[in-house]
Amino acid sequence: MFRITIRDVLWLTVVVAFALLWWMEQRRYTPEDRELLRYARKLGFQVETAKAGSPPPAPNAVIVPGVSHP
Repeated sequence: MFRITIRDVLWLTVVVAFALLWWMEQRRYTPEDRELLRYARKLGFQVETAKAGSPPPAPNAVIVPGVSHP
């Protein structure tokens, strides 16, 4: 007989949470957005994520709307 323990449920929760976070991060930008950001980096621009209350960007910065991840 197969038993499911609390530990199994907690591990499943962790795995599902990581999978959802990865999926949400992948959906954040379209393939076109990713291509433009890659091209901007190739040209030497600094890509920054816009966030409220942040200091002004560098002169060669490309601002990307969204939440900053440390």
